[in-house]
Amino acid sequence: VASLSSRPHPVAMSTDGVEGRRWLVLLCMFWLGLMQCVGWVTYSASPRIAAEYYGFENPKASIDLLLNWGPIMYLPVAPVVGYLVAKQAGNLWGVILSGAALTALGLCLRLVPNIIGLAPASGFTHALVHGGQALNGAAGPMNCVTPSALAALWFPASQRGIATSAVYAVQMSGPSVGFLLALGIRNSDHMVLLMFVEAAFALAVLGTWALLPREPKVPPSHSQELRLDASPPALPRRRWISTVVLVLAGSFSIGVFQCWSPALPTQLQGALPESLLKWFAIITATASVLGSCLCPPLMEALKLQWRLKSAMATMLLVQLVAFSIFAASLPDSPV
Repeated sequence: VASLSSRPHPVAMSTDGVEGRRWLVLLCMFWLGLMQCVGWVTYSASPRIAAEYYGFENPKASIDLLLNWGPIMYLPVAPVVGYLVAKQAGNLWGVILSGAALTALGLCLRLVPNIIGLAPASGFTHALVHGGQALNGAAGPMNCVTPSALAALWFPASQRGIATSAVYAVQMSGPSVGFLLALGIRNSDHMVLLMFVEAAFALAVLGTWALLPREPKVPPSHSQELRLDASPPALPRRRWISTVVLVLAGSFSIGVFQCWSPALPTQLQGALPESLLKWFAIITATASVLGSCLCPPLMEALKLQWRLKSAMATMLLVQLVAFSIFAASLPDSPV
């Protein structure tokens, strides 16, 4: 206690002493995650129009690959982002800025053929489009790995759960917004216009984040002050197994959901009406938003934070049952 009290900067002991700029930082993080997700599903939300515009030889495989650049790039980049964020709290601002830059660069790269007049069906155009999707996919970990660290850096303990879940909820709503926008896409001109709008917003949020402060002047808690001043303690060896199992359980369930939902329009193309398939993605993303917003207060009300193992097992079981029912209800299901 004495060592903490001797530090040169004060520590907020309540929400009254925490900087109001934290809400601006949170809003900008919303914006970043939303643009990355909306850009990610641009082509999957309108697969027929995108395939016809670019003249893909194998439309389904090409559209699927444009979507799959998200998880393909996520896998190698996520450990690096996690290491940088965990090593030092001061890295957080730069990591998120890098993600914003990758998204802006990727969404702008997709427009180079339109700007310089390349034929949409040319191989170079296809390479630029895939490259843009890959760069935007690499930005995914910068948005998905950082929300809890951002909440800890800027928010007091009483608001961290809400701040973290709010960021995740907005990111989950990205595909939903993308498919809602796709409902208005009637031809390739509309799709190209949407791509220009996405790139403009991505550049705007990049500039906004670059102007935000790197960290609060007043740490929101003593624990965050310690983290700002030193590296976090190493995880005890005996907890590594539990940590690995927890990470795998969460990553598999979230990864399958995040990639499977936007892929529905291409996977079920021809089996169901295209407009109905877009609503599938919208409904699933909306449900994710509701779950992200309602889970933290429900967990606290039922005191489930002290029984995380049972709570997670129950949620995974519910997900398994829901996926099974949905799969059995599909038109080509053998059940």
